[in-house]
Amino acid sequence: MNLQTILNPSTDICNESELYFHLDDSYDLYDGYFNLFYIEKHKKYTFIDSLELVLKCSGYDVLDLMHDREVIRSIDLKQDIDIGSDIVEGRYAYPYTQYDKGVFWFRLRRCVESPMHSGRTYVEGFYEGRSSRQCNPVNLGVNICTYKRERYVIRNMDTLLRWMKAKEAFKTDNAHNAGSTPEASGHIHVFIIDNGRSLGDCKEFTDLVASTNNIEVIPNDNTGGAGGFSRGMIEAMNRREELSLTHLLMMDDDAVFDPDLFTRLYGFLSFLKKEYAMISVGGALFREDYRYIQHAAGEWFENFRIVNEHPLVDMRSYENAAATWMTGTEHERDRYGAWWCCCYPMEVITRDNLPLPLFVHHDDIQFGMKLAERNGVVFLNGINVWHQGFELSFTGVKQYYNTRNELISMKMFYPDTSLKAVKIRLIKRIIGSLICMRYGDIELIYKAVIDYMKGIQWLRDTDIEALHKEVSEIYNKIVPFKAIKDLKISDRHKYELEKLADRYNEVITPDQLREYYDHKKYESGIWKMISINGWLLPAYRSTSIVTPLDSPWKPYRRRYVILYQPADRKCAVMCRDYKWLWRSIKYCIWIMIRFHL
Repeated sequence: MNLQTILNPSTDICNESELYFHLDDSYDLYDGYFNLFYIEKHKKYTFIDSLELVLKCSGYDVLDLMHDREVIRSIDLKQDIDIGSDIVEGRYAYPYTQYDKGVFWFRLRRCVESPMHSGRTYVEGFYEGRSSRQCNPVNLGVNICTYKRERYVIRNMDTLLRWMKAKEAFKTDNAHNAGSTPEASGHIHVFIIDNGRSLGDCKEFTDLVASTNNIEVIPNDNTGGAGGFSRGMIEAMNRREELSLTHLLMMDDDAVFDPDLFTRLYGFLSFLKKEYAMISVGGALFREDYRYIQHAAGEWFENFRIVNEHPLVDMRSYENAAATWMTGTEHERDRYGAWWCCCYPMEVITRDNLPLPLFVHHDDIQFGMKLAERNGVVFLNGINVWHQGFELSFTGVKQYYNTRNELISMKMFYPDTSLKAVKIRLIKRIIGSLICMRYGDIELIYKAVIDYMKGIQWLRDTDIEALHKEVSEIYNKIVPFKAIKDLKISDRHKYELEKLADRYNEVITPDQLREYYDHKKYESGIWKMISINGWLLPAYRSTSIVTPLDSPWKPYRRRYVILYQPADRKCAVMCRDYKWLWRSIKYCIWIMIRFHL
């Protein structure tokens, strides 16, 4: 069975060549992130007996099978070349039983002497796993929740359908070799939960999916990501027997993916050992702007923050892609898979184990952490998506959900956390919003605390769509974001904002992003802290432009702050207003006196 296809760069998905292969003077080295084979994870979790490289190539005369940086077998390809061409087709066995850790890959020596060689090279193939035992039956449900994002859904379903049709055509044209082709394309059923109830009115989408029964749209109330994914889980449970579903893959509607993730997922699950039948398979998150940067491959939640020990890793590097923390299995119970891409066995999806109705944020954390602690999670290279960075917009309305849902998560997973520590965290969050004049955040933090104290039953009984509307109205009234041209500010500041917008759209460097995720950026001088970032001192007659990437301490002693979001090029003009200072003090006192877990 095809465990993973040998991939090459694609203009449609990712054209970062060093994620796929590297070059030296003589060889093409297929040692990129997508083309490494992780030995330890397959050895531990699957019952594969043997591994072969099935290869078709042109323009090469030597194939070296590699383990880490060692040549373990060298093959002279000239003996396999078809007469009258320089095309090579063959199957080449790795000594799978002799290695327990590290990575397999291969390299090809470019041929420049063959009279048939045109100077061009061509490579296709896959890693094939075999076992004396019968493979597990696998049928994947795909659970996608969307809200009025037709452009993204059309793009992704078009990608999936073109891949599925190509695989079916390949099987038909190559019936004699059908057993070696990716089988996943015939074992996928997509549930699109349409929270906006708008996909049915989009002709481009309906025309696209008219030819398939494998993509199903389910209109739903706007119950947020948590409600939408829960509806998808319920639909999968209801159709489980009919569709013979064995697993459910959660996926973001706006994430870019290479369909080979389904090949890899299907192959891995087909050989999964019985003792690991309940394990989850997580997907890594790569950035859309720098497609070679892996933002996360498994995270954890503790002490009111998401823990990511390896953020923003450059996966063009072989050393990173083959690092022990990537290829090993020691973290299977201290990571969770986020719902940008995560697969669960249907056995763990039950009516008494649905996500809490949180609307957004922490639904995947709470669901994933419970399962990780119980059953574990594994991450494989090539099971990943690309997504827009989360740091290009202010927290906004999500501040309500962040605060409330973090309190719920702390109560669930860290019930022994001291009340004092929680109160200090909440007060710091309010002060952090005050010092950069994000007044809407202050109000939503307070509301989140109030609503948390009403209890889980209140949350279950609440109309979450009406609650979201209320929260949105509170924030938008206090912090009205507008396009730059609609702001009532001077022409000089408009000009500065336009320049800033152009700069952020073009040059948000990886170093800037890493600085954002470095918590040291929040450090400030003692005087800034004592004076509450200058609120207790006279304001300068100046304006500070603050982006989500900036430290909240940046607008020291400023009279005005312009909050600018690179994600949508919108701004909000905020003025130092002492009523918010007194209101913040009041909320902090209330938390110190009245708040309880």
